[in-house]
Amino acid sequence: MMFESDYRPYYDRGNFNGLQLRGVTVIDKDNVTSNDVDRILSVPGAEQGVVSFIKYHYALLVILQDYHNFKIKFRVTRGWAGRLKSGYRLGLIGVLARNEADLATTGIFMRTNRHAEFDMIHQSWEFSAGFIYRMSSILSEASNQGNFFTPFDPSVWISLAFTLVIFLVIMKVSAVFISKHSFNEPNVPIASYFVDIMGTMSQQGIAAAVSPRVTIRFYTVT
Repeated sequence: MMFESDYRPYYDRGNFNGLQLRGVTVIDKDNVTSNDVDRILSVPGAEQGVVSFIKYHYALLVILQDYHNFKIKFRVTRGWAGRLKSGYRLGLIGVLARNEADLATTGIFMRTNRHAEFDMIHQSWEFSAGFIYRMSSILSEASNQGNFFTPFDPSVWISLAFTLVIFLVIMKVSAVFISKHSFNEPNVPIASYFVDIMGTMSQQGIAAAVSPRVTIRFYTVT
């Protein structure tokens, strides 16, 4: 078996070769066709009839389309979920339930009145803001009104520093271990490890040399 010098197994498995998928999104406007979706969602800023996190997910979708080489044929609904008395599902969930779309191109919140829809919701993208810390008694007090700008406790800073050191050591040891098997001396400055770790923690880009599996394991552990 022979591979080209620029062969990357992850990209090879992820290349959809221009496949067109059926996607469904939510835009609460009149007379919106599938051809209007890209124009509406690509405009920055707030817009009537378009929830902000729909544009957030659209931006992610554009990146995925470029990376995995696929296209989306949009279908537009005016809501996420709902049912008629006959049991007929409405909105984005209804389109997915009837297999009229391959994927939901926007997230949906798991509200308490949507328990019957959980089997469909988990197959879609869910909007979730990731924070390093969890909701604490300090944040939940009425006097603070849930202010997320409340400074970290000393224990949080210590935990973050400890986590950073652990992953710095792991990445450095991994580089040395790999170099011994590939007969190449590691020539990576310590600062680059800090940049990769902080980039992963803040969900930003990392060096191309870092395997995607490293990022996945990092999220799993933290």
